Amino acid sequence: MSAERSSTFTLITGANSGIGLELARQAAADGRDLILVARNATTLETAASEFSQRVTVHTIAEDLSEPGAAERVYDRVQALGAEVDCLINDAGFGDHGSFATVDLAKQERYEPGKWTVKDILQHLADSSRIMSYQALMLARKDKSVLQGFDQELHVKNASAAGRTVDEMIEEIKVVRASTVSLFNSFDDEMLRQKAINWKYQISVLAMGFTIIGHQTHHLRIIEERYLPLLGANAG
Repeated sequence: MSAERSSTFTLITGANSGIGLELARQAAADGRDLILVARNATTLETAASEFSQRVTVHTIAEDLSEPGAAERVYDRVQALGAEVDCLINDAGFGDHGSFATVDLAKQERYEPGKWTVKDILQHLADSSRIMSYQALMLARKDKSVLQGFDQELHVKNASAAGRTVDEMIEEIKVVRASTVSLFNSFDDEMLRQKAINWKYQISVLAMGFTIIGHQTHHLRIIEERYLPLLGANAG
């Protein structure tokens, strides 16, 4: 006797292998139409082909460890016009508690009140631009050097959540190339030029090392405090 077909979908993340794949098999055996999500498009399509003769299957290739991925999956489901009445979340990372009431913003931060990864990446691009400008002013012996900036205000107004990580990494690369070009243009006298910046005397050369050290510091924070939040079964 064949299983009764459902007009709604079961959405399963991490559905291309392991527990997620086995849960997909069980759902298909019960006649459930499926939306399968995983980051590896090739293995995801292989998994989908196993069920497509019995139930309707849609696939969404998305890395749920990346900030904003859940929103992109939601948009894809909406575009499909599919109604999801069962979610089996076997990938990514999250908070504990009721799924319906969990704080989505909290899931993108390792601690309440901290920046998201996207906030950090935007901060790196912004601060590198500002510190490069400060270095230029020092090199030109301009006394009107900007004394710091309100980084919280910049992050608040940057709308980083609306951008992709790839876009932001590309921006950081472009800014870094511009910074390297600027420092390559300084001669030895310019690099030794000193002035008061952030209440301390600092040279142009030291500003260059500060830019590098600042980026290294934040990337280490992402590695040590954000990456451990990622689930082992990211699909």
